[in-house]
Amino acid sequence: MRYAGFNKRSWAYTIDATIVTLLTFFAGRLFGKSAAADELTDMVQQLAEVQNGTVDPATLDYSGLLNGLLGGDSNTALYVGILISAVYNIFFVTSRWQATPGKRWCKIKIVMADGLPVDLKTSIIRHVTSALSYATLLVGFAMAGWTKEKTALHDIIAGTRVIYKEEDA
Repeated sequence: MRYAGFNKRSWAYTIDATIVTLLTFFAGRLFGKSAAADELTDMVQQLAEVQNGTVDPATLDYSGLLNGLLGGDSNTALYVGILISAVYNIFFVTSRWQATPGKRWCKIKIVMADGLPVDLKTSIIRHVTSALSYATLLVGFAMAGWTKEKTALHDIIAGTRVIYKEEDA
């Protein structure tokens, strides 16, 4: 197995985070909440003013966008985002792809330490324990840059590995 390192995994994460954010945004729109669109419009206008030099970037308030995602309730937006992220990650890891769309795009996949596909229980454990990788001020994720098998903290706990797909190894 050829293990995927920190940089490749970071690119995959960025793609997946963008997709999950968009899904959360559209979930808010699906439920008839237009507050997120209004907040996004306001944010784009503020960023344009920053670009023009008429607004100091330090004065921007990004909380409005999150608050508007699902009708002005940031807790609801947060919980829906967490739920979408969980379903997204757990489903794709246990699918035939063995990878989220971001990982698939980067030509990597998630397997058990012995190379077998990840089962549902392990995928849930991996997803839930990824919170520990955040809780360690991202050191849990950075571990993928220096461990022998390029494992992040949640990979070690779940017994998983992120590897290059066979045709790319």
